[in-house]
Parts: sequence; structure tokens; C-alpha cells
Amino acid sequence: MDGLVEKYEFYLGFWGQAENLIAESIGMKELDFWFDSAEERENFKSKLKAIADARSQCIAFKDGEGFDVRKRTIAKMIMAFPNGKKYPFEYDFGYAYEPESAEYMFFDGNYSCDCNKSNFLSDKYPEITEMECGDEIVLEDFKVVLEV
Repeated sequence: MDGLVEKYEFYLGFWGQAENLIAESIGMKELDFWFDSAEERENFKSKLKAIADARSQCIAFKDGEGFDVRKRTIAKMIMAFPNGKKYPFEYDFGYAYEPESAEYMFFDGNYSCDCNKSNFLSDKYPEITEMECGDEIVLEDFKVVLEV
């Protein structure tokens, strides 16, 4: 860290139908915010929820806290097909996402199925067609990194 002391912070992210309404109401389009205290974060979260609720619009929140909440959690891997073809792939989970949860998603969670892996790859590699559910795509060189 070259002598830098990281600051403990409180993160709040949001998404949903209310994004445009909130951008108009508070004058900013950001979806990610950092605070010095949990109280500040909760006050801001309540403000955003009140704006969304006033117009009956959906809003969802993600929060976290710690020294790494300004870093994005990115899963990096090579997806190997039974025919020997290999494709590098990265998935950005965003801010304040636990690295262990990212690993779980790809090995035991929803992203572990061939239908989802092939769907991700087809967005980046047009020659990939979406596959049925299964477990034939093997993950190689899997790692989760935190990046600023």
C-alpha cells in the first residue's frame, strides 16, 4: 500500500425502476455512494426510498462496509468447452461484493450452469450458441480480484 491507510467506509448502491426519477430529484445519475458512517448511509437510503415510494417505483439496494468497498469484485477465468476451445471471460460483480460470494456463484450458484455460462459468452463471442442446462463447460484459471 506504500504507506497509504485505507479508510473504513459504508457503501450504498441502488438500481431499479426509480433510477431516472431519483436522478431528476437529486440531480445526479450515480448509482454508487460512499459514506463515513452507517447512519449517513441509512439516512440517504431512506431519502432514496421515499422518492421511489412517492411515485410507486421499484428500487433495490445493495450495501456493504469495510476497507475495500471502493474496489470492484471481478471474477476472471477461462471457460473451456468439451471440444477443446477456450474463451477468456471476466464478470464484474460491482462494488462491495464478497469475493467468496463471487466464487460461489460460478462454482455452486446460478452461474455454474452451462446455460448461464454460454449465455455470458455468447454476448462477447458471437460464435457461441447458448447451451442447455448442464456442467460441461469447465472453469480454468479462476480467480477473483478486487480492482479500483
